[in-house]
Amino acid sequence: MRKRFLHLSGFLRHSRASSPVVTAVILLPLLMAVAWGFAWFGHMADAKNVVEEAARSGARWLASHPGDIEGAKSRAADVVLAALNQGKSFIPGGAISQDSLNNVLVGRLIKTGNGYVINDRTRGPVKVKPASPGVKSQMDALAGKVVVADGDWAEANVFLAKVATTDPPETQAMQQVGGISGSQSGTQGSQTVNQTRRPGPFPAAVLAKYGQGIWGTGWAQGWPDPNAWWIWGQPGAGECALNGQEVTLTSPVWWTAGYDKYRLYAVADDWFNVRVDSTDVLQGSGQGVKTWDWEPGPRRPVQFVVTARNDYGPTGFLCTVKQTGWHWPVSYPPQSLSNGLVKYPEWTVPYAQWVTVTAKDRYGRAAPVYVGTGNAGSPQNISTSNALRLQVSSHRADVWSNPWSPPGGRKIKRIYVKGKSERNYDYGYVYGWNGSSWVLLAQRCSPGYNQEYDEWIDVSSYNVTRIKTRLTTDRSVLYSPTYVDVPVVETEASGWVATGNGTVQFYAYPNTKYFVCVGTGNGDTQSTGGALRVQVSSHRADVWSNPWSPPGGGKIKRIHVKGKSERNYDYGYVYGWNGSSWVLLAQRCSPGYNQEYDEWIDVSSYNVTRIKTRLTTDRSVLYSPTYVDVPVVEVEAQSGQGYDVTVNLDGGVVLHSDSSWTYTPVDGVAYGAATLPQRVVPGGEFTVKISATNLARKEWFASRPSWWPGNWNSPDSWRTNFSYHWYDDKGNLVVQDGLRTGLPQTVQPGGSANLDLKVKAPPQPGKYRLVVDGVQEYCAWFGPLQGVNWPTLEAWIDVGGIDYAVSYNPAWAPKYMEAGKTYNLQITARNDGGLTWTPQGRFGLSYHWYDKNTGRVVVWDGSRDYVDYAVAPGQSYTFNLPVKAPSKPGTYTLEIDMVQEGVTWFKDKGCPVLRADVEVPQGDVLKGPLTFDGEDYWVGNTIVRSAGPDLSRFAGMNAVLWGQNTGQVERFFRVKSIQEYAPDDWSALVTFDPDKDVLCNDPNRGDPQAQAGDPVSKPRTDNFAYCRVTYHYPVPLQGLWKMLSHTGVPAWRGEEPPSRRVVGEAYFVSGEAGK
Repeated sequence: MRKRFLHLSGFLRHSRASSPVVTAVILLPLLMAVAWGFAWFGHMADAKNVVEEAARSGARWLASHPGDIEGAKSRAADVVLAALNQGKSFIPGGAISQDSLNNVLVGRLIKTGNGYVINDRTRGPVKVKPASPGVKSQMDALAGKVVVADGDWAEANVFLAKVATTDPPETQAMQQVGGISGSQSGTQGSQTVNQTRRPGPFPAAVLAKYGQGIWGTGWAQGWPDPNAWWIWGQPGAGECALNGQEVTLTSPVWWTAGYDKYRLYAVADDWFNVRVDSTDVLQGSGQGVKTWDWEPGPRRPVQFVVTARNDYGPTGFLCTVKQTGWHWPVSYPPQSLSNGLVKYPEWTVPYAQWVTVTAKDRYGRAAPVYVGTGNAGSPQNISTSNALRLQVSSHRADVWSNPWSPPGGRKIKRIYVKGKSERNYDYGYVYGWNGSSWVLLAQRCSPGYNQEYDEWIDVSSYNVTRIKTRLTTDRSVLYSPTYVDVPVVETEASGWVATGNGTVQFYAYPNTKYFVCVGTGNGDTQSTGGALRVQVSSHRADVWSNPWSPPGGGKIKRIHVKGKSERNYDYGYVYGWNGSSWVLLAQRCSPGYNQEYDEWIDVSSYNVTRIKTRLTTDRSVLYSPTYVDVPVVEVEAQSGQGYDVTVNLDGGVVLHSDSSWTYTPVDGVAYGAATLPQRVVPGGEFTVKISATNLARKEWFASRPSWWPGNWNSPDSWRTNFSYHWYDDKGNLVVQDGLRTGLPQTVQPGGSANLDLKVKAPPQPGKYRLVVDGVQEYCAWFGPLQGVNWPTLEAWIDVGGIDYAVSYNPAWAPKYMEAGKTYNLQITARNDGGLTWTPQGRFGLSYHWYDKNTGRVVVWDGSRDYVDYAVAPGQSYTFNLPVKAPSKPGTYTLEIDMVQEGVTWFKDKGCPVLRADVEVPQGDVLKGPLTFDGEDYWVGNTIVRSAGPDLSRFAGMNAVLWGQNTGQVERFFRVKSIQEYAPDDWSALVTFDPDKDVLCNDPNRGDPQAQAGDPVSKPRTDNFAYCRVTYHYPVPLQGLWKMLSHTGVPAWRGEEPPSRRVVGEAYFVSGEAGK
C-alpha cells in the first residue's frame, strides 16, 4: 500500500496538472480516501479471521459426520451470520438481520407485457413489481439482464369487478319526456309544420292602363291599344314589387277565326316570355315593345301563358293581340262558283281603312283577284214573295200579274216556274222585259190531269230585268184551282269593289262584309304545249295525236281549235274522254280555199278530262300543209285549284291584358319544417327557428345597396325581413305587422338563412292561426296577404289556458347507485305556467322509482325539496333533491316531477318529467382510488381484475366497484432497489450467501451447490473433510480504483484493485472429529 501511495504521489507531482488548484481539487480527496482505506484493510483482516473460523467449524462437523454436507454448511454459515448479527466493526457489511437474505433476489429480469419476473437462483420465477417509478425505469433498462433486487415480499387479495363507476358515480343526462310543455317559457306542447302554399291561379291585379301610372308611355312608345292594362300578381306592384319575383300570367281562352293573321304586342318591367302550345314565341326585357306575327291556321282555342319577372323596383306586364288580316294558303279549299271563280270567307274591318289583298296561284304567279260585298261575284237566288202567283176558279179566265224586278235591277238568269192545269187547255205563261218589249219566256201546261209542273228555266239569253205571269183557261168549269207562279229567280252576279291581278288595294268601311274571289272567271287556261298539233302533206291521210290531260286533272270546259284545210274535204277532229268512251267534240274544215279556222268551243256538257286530235284528207294533192291543233284549253275552276290569298289590314284588338287574366305564383321562398308550440300564454313571447331558402331571381338584402333608388316607395324598400300575422278562428286579421326579424346577411338566389323568429302572442285568449311570412319592407309580403302568394308557415295555436307548466334545464343522474344510499341531484326547473310557485303553496320537486322491466312502482313518494321563495312565471329555480336508491339490486327508472303538495303532480296537468334508467348493481362493493402499476389495477392493497368493465377509464380516479371478493391471494416481491448482478465484481450487493458462499465435500459426497468444474462438487479422494467459506464485500471508491487502473498510474496499470473477497478454508481428517 505504501508503495502504491508513493506511486500516486509521484504521478501527481510530475503531472502537468500539478498546480495548486489541481492539488486542492484532487489530492485532498485522495488523501482522505487513503486514510479510509487503511481502516478498510484492517477490516479485511477481521473478515479473513471470521471466514477461516467458519471454514474450520464446517469442516470439523463434516469430519465427525461424514456425508452431512448440509450440516457442515449450516455450521459454517452460522459463524458468519453470527458475526454479521453482532455488527462487529470488522465486518464491512455492517449489521443486517438474519432474514435479510430472503429479501434479495438474484436472477435474470424478464419483462412480459407490462409485468416483470425475476428467475431467482433458488426460487425460480418470482413475480416482481417496482416500488416506485424510479425503480420501474431501472427495471425497464435492466430487462433481460441478471440482476440483484432488494425489497420485500407482499401479498394482495384479488377482487373481480363486474360493474365500475367513479366515486361520486358517473352521471347521465336525464331525458325530458311526456307532457305538452314547450321548450320555451310561456309555451306548451309542440307541433311540426311544413310550408303551406296556394298554387293558384288567382285573378291578375290590374295596375294601370297604358299611358297612365308609373310607366306613362315611356316603356311602350306607340302602343296600339290604349285600353290594355299593365297587370301583375299583386295589387300596387306598379310602385315596387318583390326583388326577383316571378309570376305565370295566363290569358283567357279565346278562339281564333279560321286562317286569321295576328300580331302580338308585349312589353314588361323587367322581363317576360310568352308561350303558345308549350312553345316559346316571344321574349323581351327592359323598355321597348316586342311583336310576334302569328297565323294559327284553322279556327281553334288559344291561351297565352306568360312568365314575367321583376328585377328590382316597379313591375308589370302589358299585352295586346290584334287581328291583322287573313291568309288562306294553297291548301285551303275555297268555295267554287259556277262562273269559274273560287270564293274565300267573308270578313269585316274594325274601322275605315285601306286594305291590301294579294293572290298567287300554286306556282307563285299572280292570279286575278276580285273583292266584293254581299253576294257580289256569284248568282243570287231571290224570292218574289208571291208577287207573281196567279190563281183562278172561273171559265174562260185570262189573268196577268203585276211586273216584278229583283232588288238592284240585276239581270235575271234563271226562273223557277210552278203551276197546275186542270185540263190540257189550261196554260200558265211567264213574260220578260228585255228593255224594249215583253217577250215570252215560258208557256206551261200540266203533264197530266190535275198534275203540277215544277222546273228551273234558263232565261239568261233573253237579257230580261223584269218578269210577269199570265194564266188562261177555257172550255171548262174548274173543280180545283189552276195557278201559275215564279216563287224564286236567280240573278247574275253584281259588280266588284276592287279587281286586279295579283294585288289590289281598296278603302274598306266597317260593318260591311267583304270577300275575295280568285280565278279567271272562265276557269284556268292551260297550254297543251303542242302535244295536240297534227300536220300532214300526203294523199288519203288519217293521223291521230296522243291523248292529253290537264296537269293536276280537272274537267275541260272549253277548247281552242285551230287548223287549215286545203280543200273542203280535208277535216280536223277533236275527241274527248268522258270516263267511258271517246266522244267527238268538234269537226272543222276551212271556210275557203287554203284558209284557217280558229275558234273557242264550249265542251263543258261532255264532262271530258282528256282530249286528242285527228286529221284526215283525201282526193287531192296538198300544196301546202294541212293541220289541226288545240293549243289552249280552259279547265273548270276547282276548290283544290290552290291559291295563296292574303288580306292585310290594320286590324282590331281581339285580346289584351286586363283583369280577365289569371296568374300563378312562381315560388320565391321555401321553408324547412319548423316546430311551433301548441299553446302560449296571452301576450307571451317565444322564438321559432326557421330556415328560409331564396328561390327568387334576386338577392334578399340585409343592408342597403349603394345603387338603390330613393323613389321606389321608400328609401328602405330594399330591406327583407321575416315576421308573422295572427288570424282569429273566424279568419279576421288580428295582427298584421308582427315583430320583425332581420337577415343575418344578404342571401343570394339559391342561398338560405337560419333565423330565430321572435313572436308575440295576442293579448286576448282564444284560438288563433299564426302565419309566418317574409316581407320586403314598403313593398309587399311574401305570402297571400297582398296577393304574392308565396309559401308561408302556418299553425293553429291556443292562446291561454296554461296554469301548470314546467320545463327543465339539462339535468344529470348517476348511472349506478349503491343500494339504499342517498344522492343529491341538482335540478333547475323553469315556471312556464301562469301560476306563481310559492312556499305557502308548497310547490316542490320529488321523484318516483319504477322497476324498469315490469313498470311496477317501487317508490312513489320520494323525498321533497320545496321552493324557498316565490317563483313567478318565466323564472327558474334550482332544487337540491335528495334521492335515495332502492334497497335491492336491479335496474330502475327514476322519474322526477314537480308537485303542488296536496293538489297535483305536474305530470297529471300535461307537463313533462325527467327520466333516467339507473342500475343498482349486485355484489360486493370495493371503493377507493383505482391505480394501475403497468400490470395490475389496484384499490389499496387489493388487486382488481375486470369481469366486463373497462377499468382503464377509471384509472387515477376514485372508483366504486361492484363484483366479487375471490378469496384468492397473490404473492409477489416488491422491488425497492435493483442493479445488475456480477458475483465476482466489486459492485456486488450480497456480501454473504449461505447457499453459494459455503461449499463443502468429503470422501462421501460432493457439494451439490458447487458449480460444475469446481472440485468441491465431487467427493474427495484424499480422506479429508473440506469446507470453503467466501465473503464478498463492496469496495469503497470503486470509481476511483477503476480510474487508477486505466489512467497510467504505474503501480496500478494492468493490475486488479485490492482484493474484493476473502476466503477461508479448512481440512479435517474425515472421521476425526475435532482435529
